[in-house]
Amino acid sequence: MLMVCHACNKSSQLLDFPGDSLSNATATGNLQLAFLGSTFGLKIQNAEGIQLTGFITIEDNKGKVIRDRIRLDFEYHSDKYYSNTIELATGIYSLTEFIVIDPNGDLSYIIPKKTSEYAKKVKNPLPIFGLQVEEHQTLIIIPEVLDTRTNEVTYQNPTPNSPATENETARPSSNIIEPPPTSNIIPTSNSIPTTNPISLTEYGYETLQFNIIKLMTISIIAMDQVTPVTASITIQHDTKILYTGTLKAKTNVIEMIRLTDDQIYTVKIEKPGYALIEKSYLVQNLLRFHDKEPLMIPMLKSQ
Repeated sequence: MLMVCHACNKSSQLLDFPGDSLSNATATGNLQLAFLGSTFGLKIQNAEGIQLTGFITIEDNKGKVIRDRIRLDFEYHSDKYYSNTIELATGIYSLTEFIVIDPNGDLSYIIPKKTSEYAKKVKNPLPIFGLQVEEHQTLIIIPEVLDTRTNEVTYQNPTPNSPATENETARPSSNIIEPPPTSNIIPTSNSIPTTNPISLTEYGYETLQFNIIKLMTISIIAMDQVTPVTASITIQHDTKILYTGTLKAKTNVIEMIRLTDDQIYTVKIEKPGYALIEKSYLVQNLLRFHDKEPLMIPMLKSQ
């Protein structure tokens, strides 16, 4: 059963489908998704903060696609994975695609479409109609999803001891840990060739394959002796630019496309009045640099 609740309400409510007409109001509200999923072998108390990547498609009540396989970042808290919020104009919407991958880029969770052989596994196969976004409220959707390892549903009807009960309220979206900005990732497409294509046809999706970008995060800081400085940075593989941007005078978190561990990335740091810095690293070595141990680039003033 699909659980739906509003962040401003004290109790959850069940929606009947389909929904009504889309409102003409220009006011906005928010949509957030959550689901019960695996902790990948970790005890629940040790699983806080596990992150997964999802892609969803949303249509309005006329069948027009308004969010086409947009990326969502899910994070594990308490007993569920919660997504970041999506701002939408108030009105009635449909969820037509829901895909979640694990940190290795493998398909982990999916909501099958009603044309799929797996549609009978869930109470509400896609499309799910009647998602009403109201002004100044966050609509929390907790759908039944299939764990693709077993093709069994991961969320059952609420019971007194289940995670979704009448007293459940939305986790405040302001507490969601936001991922590093991706505006500088090149390319920015959500569908590029990788070594790990995902087949969706058995779940009723039209595309033969859905190719997922694998991402990696590193921390880096440019230093003039003991003082952090600003600088321009470019990271590339061969002639392909993977990231370009500006380093602030502090530890910077950079997210970019991840190739295989044996590939070489070239990091170029430039700053007026300083010598050009150009260093090469194996991907597996770059992954060692994080917030507590960032990659420190010593800058040398030009002669």
